[in-house]
Amino acid sequence: MEPTTNQFGPAACEKCGSSTHDFPHLADGRVTPHGILDLALNKGFMTLGTSAETPAFVAESLGLWWKYRGRHDHPQANRVLLLMDAGGANAARSVQFKHEMLKLAARTGLEIRVAHYPPYCSKWNPIEHRLFPHVTRSIQGVCLDSIETLENAHQCTGDHIDGIANPCLHS
Repeated sequence: MEPTTNQFGPAACEKCGSSTHDFPHLADGRVTPHGILDLALNKGFMTLGTSAETPAFVAESLGLWWKYRGRHDHPQANRVLLLMDAGGANAARSVQFKHEMLKLAARTGLEIRVAHYPPYCSKWNPIEHRLFPHVTRSIQGVCLDSIETLENAHQCTGDHIDGIANPCLHS
């Protein structure tokens, strides 16, 4: 059996002049993705940030979702329930995260409720099964050498979930 040409692994990396490992000190920049899943409509929304994942970045991502999708998809909504993991930038005990959510609520006029999953229970979060596998599959074997490449890869998520075609870039 003849081996097939593979777009993955070392061959793909050599093709675009990159490494098979991640070396942050050699990178020109960084991209931090943040995903939002609208459970009612089964629509995903991706924000691509050029900074670290911080509570301000999470709040800004939610604000962008509300501006570009949420208020149009749910025009009668005056409150939103967020299902989130308990760690990282949106940690349940983070005062900064709570402060950013208060600022977002004031800016949008929404009543925001946050339900955190207990530690080590994020596997029960629907976004882990409905959005992230398709995002992961869309970038497998792709040489992520620019924001445009990443945006184009996200457009290849197909019909698995609606709405990832235009990820927002936030810096």
